[in-house]
Amino acid sequence: MRATMDPATAVRRLVPPERLTDRVTPLEHAFVIAHFGLAVAEPDRPVVVGGLVATEVRLTPADVRALPAHRVESVHECFGNPLEPGVPVRRVANLVWTGARLRDVLALAGPLDEADTLWARGADHGEFGGIAADDYLKDLPLDVVADRALVAYAVDDTPLATDRGGPLRLVVPGYFGTNSVKWLTRLTLADHRPEHLFTTRLYLRPGPDGEPVPVRDLDVNAAITVPAEGAAVGPDVVVTGWAWSVDPVTAVVVTVDGTPTAAELDPGRRTRRRGRASGRASPSGRASTCSPRPPPTPPGGPSPRAAPGTRRTGWASGFPDTTVTRRRRYARRPIQSRRRARAMTGTDGQGYYSHGRQGEHEYFDLGPFVLTSGYTLPSAVLAYRTHGTLNAAKDNLVLFPHMYSGTPSSLDAYIGPGLPVDTEKYFVVCPGQFGGGMSSSPSNTPPPFDRGQFPAVSIVDDVVAQHRLVTEHFGAERLHAVLGWSMGAQQTYEWAARFPGMVPRAAAFAGTAKTPAHNQVFIDLHMELLRSDPAFAGGFYADSSEVRLGLTRHALAFSLEGFTHEWYRGEHWRGLGYASANDFRQHFIRGYFAPMDPNNLVAQAAKWWAGDISPHGHGFLPAALSKITGHFFVVPFGGDNFFPVEDCEVEAGLLPHGELRVIDTPAGHFAMFGLRKEDTTRIGEVITEMLSGAGY
Repeated sequence: MRATMDPATAVRRLVPPERLTDRVTPLEHAFVIAHFGLAVAEPDRPVVVGGLVATEVRLTPADVRALPAHRVESVHECFGNPLEPGVPVRRVANLVWTGARLRDVLALAGPLDEADTLWARGADHGEFGGIAADDYLKDLPLDVVADRALVAYAVDDTPLATDRGGPLRLVVPGYFGTNSVKWLTRLTLADHRPEHLFTTRLYLRPGPDGEPVPVRDLDVNAAITVPAEGAAVGPDVVVTGWAWSVDPVTAVVVTVDGTPTAAELDPGRRTRRRGRASGRASPSGRASTCSPRPPPTPPGGPSPRAAPGTRRTGWASGFPDTTVTRRRRYARRPIQSRRRARAMTGTDGQGYYSHGRQGEHEYFDLGPFVLTSGYTLPSAVLAYRTHGTLNAAKDNLVLFPHMYSGTPSSLDAYIGPGLPVDTEKYFVVCPGQFGGGMSSSPSNTPPPFDRGQFPAVSIVDDVVAQHRLVTEHFGAERLHAVLGWSMGAQQTYEWAARFPGMVPRAAAFAGTAKTPAHNQVFIDLHMELLRSDPAFAGGFYADSSEVRLGLTRHALAFSLEGFTHEWYRGEHWRGLGYASANDFRQHFIRGYFAPMDPNNLVAQAAKWWAGDISPHGHGFLPAALSKITGHFFVVPFGGDNFFPVEDCEVEAGLLPHGELRVIDTPAGHFAMFGLRKEDTTRIGEVITEMLSGAGY
């Protein structure tokens, strides 16, 4: 039963946190997000209850209203863009729903004993992320939702209008809003999960064992409503806001000017704390519960994001010690994506390199691929993600390869409409790299090249594979630009030297054309820290978690070299909500590397160590750099221990059209993670300057 959609484009009505001051959100301040647009109003649209039932029944809204009414107050929170499941770009409200209890509705049809799953279907339909969907479908555990959920017909004592999903909407308190199905048309009882875009492909995230699970329980969260972000404040400021959780909220810590203090919790009212501040407001809050579940980690490493405001109620999430800050990073937006060249949902069974963790990817089959090491990878695969639309001339393609340990989704924060890599102008291809976990890697390649016997790969191999993707799959003969960070910068240099006629513009962030000798010493160190763990077993461990000691040592090395002395001396980590330097190292660095595959890291590190475009100049680096004809921005980060400013300065001076842009930051090499707003802004300015400048 499909609805007529009007309009046929996404609808977003978003509300800033400072307006969410009431315990129950007024409807005019409650967000609306509709991926397919709004369904045309049909006040008498019925809902059918069927599947594993004694008798299929058809209920009109009047039939549902005739059942015993229940009122439930609950947090209604948007999980974010399902194409980027690790990015908590969330909107929230606290609403009072009125409707019939789901158990009472299902009882009219007589559920059979074998039914354990509810399929809830909505009438909306359309295209999302380049994928067509005939309807909206969610599956839910029957034993959880039978008593908890409502078939709602009113919100805040107002009949459900079509923009709120009326006339009937399934509402599941304690779950993210993606599970509250708008324009409800059918409830099906079943004994298995359905295969559907919105059940098994989108709205997934890693479970306790690393495998993807549906997005359901709300995360523990907190938001500040007063003072408003950026508001001028005096020496004394009262910070108020909301915290919420599906488990009882036990504590909220508010950080003002780097000083964490415990907030006063008042059930049903906003949390409150007086602190000292001056200038522009930028406090942060951390809520926690007694639940043992860990917080989710965004792809590409932990990064704080602002919770877009709400209140505390009995329903909400149970991930302890999640930090929420008022700082803004580049927002991640919905994208237009091309169809996959090869349909896959991930490249291994460990969970970290799955779509549930890294977002939707596409895969380009390379066939038997001859490596520079002399080996042939049978059935080689290159993973990639796309954003925006390739124009008819095929001259707006921007290539954005990723860094060591990253994936094609790691740098999505810089990509989107109105962002530095603007998808309203450019078609952005984010390619993977061999050994990165999503493309052909030790963790996903079958014998005889699995695990510790994966052959040596190089940055040249990555660029040759990417060139085939660009030319054979997308049919582009010339790029608009290439840019990258760290190993992505090394790939950018290789692209510009190997295919100079295809690269009119380029930017290398914190990377060089040839890996400096002292950098190679560090790479030797962190590879040895991984391989010296007895559990590494020459690369033939059964599960990456067995190499815990090696991964911990590896993370410790990056904690030292990845940041500057000033980062720790100035306690800049406090701006991210951490209580101590050890707290920061444990959560941010160790937490980032812990789920990764050690063999994958070793394979990438070997490429990093050997990065060198000198062969394009017969072994002479200046000659190789002289062959790069494009407008090339060399962008070192001040204090970078891996690729120092001095090394980058030398290479910039040898480029025919080189531009040096130094970004001073205490974050050192890790500035690209966007840990400081100032860094993210400056990086964005350089990207915009490069992309909009004249090419050569």
